[in-house]
Amino acid sequence: MSATVPEVLKDPTVVAAFITGVVAFVAAGVAFAAGRMQGRGAHWGPVDAVRRQHQREAYAAFLAALTDYLGATNWDMAVTRAVHDRIAAGLTHDDGAARVTAFTQLMSVPLHPIYRSSSVVYLEGPDVIAEVAMTALQSANDVYQAAVGGVMNPADSETVNAYREAQWRLSEAIAFFAGMARTQLNKRW
Repeated sequence: MSATVPEVLKDPTVVAAFITGVVAFVAAGVAFAAGRMQGRGAHWGPVDAVRRQHQREAYAAFLAALTDYLGATNWDMAVTRAVHDRIAAGLTHDDGAARVTAFTQLMSVPLHPIYRSSSVVYLEGPDVIAEVAMTALQSANDVYQAAVGGVMNPADSETVNAYREAQWRLSEAIAFFAGMARTQLNKRW
């Protein structure tokens, strides 16, 4: 006497056992997936924290190099220093000579700290931050090129205007980089 399928399914004990088995199987799968995600989080959490710290240090070093360069290449300070140097040397005040001296001093401000720190930002990323950093680096290079142009043609008042414009673009690029870096560092991973 064998039981037919419909008769077996009518037995509440069999149905309860079957449902319990299916629920246990699904629960085991969910528990396995949750444990796997928790293990992955336990592994990657510290890695992400270290990575974020490296990004923070790279962004801060790049920002410091940019702001140092911006301060060291301030036109008004360079001209004032050049005029004072001429007066201290016993020379007369001459705007043209002071402009040549100022552009020469500005051209001598090194860019290598910016290049060095930008390479770390480029490696740390992400791509959007690396692109903004390269734009800021180009703006710093434009300031240098404007100083070179001023040394080549110091009598032209347009060279001073071009230099001031390059300085302004650099300050804008620095502010934009700082904002993007802050957004990157403050987002949740």
